[in-house]
Amino acid sequence: MREICRTNNPVKISWIQAILDENNIDFLMLDDETASLLGGSIDAVKRRICVPEEQFDRAEALLSRAELSTMVAH
Repeated sequence: MREICRTNNPVKISWIQAILDENNIDFLMLDDETASLLGGSIDAVKRRICVPEEQFDRAEALLSRAELSTMVAH
């Protein structure tokens, strides 16, 4: 597994998960339980999203393309 994102932004996490799901890319969310235990201290722990090594390049390209299209739309 290889880390593709590290953030504590719940909107970005949801957005990334949706893109990976839509494109049948497996992923693993790390530090989710730790962040939940801290409750209101969401900024204290950044959640990590990891994808399998063999899917990393494709996932990175999809996320980059989606981020660019979001920027252009604004």
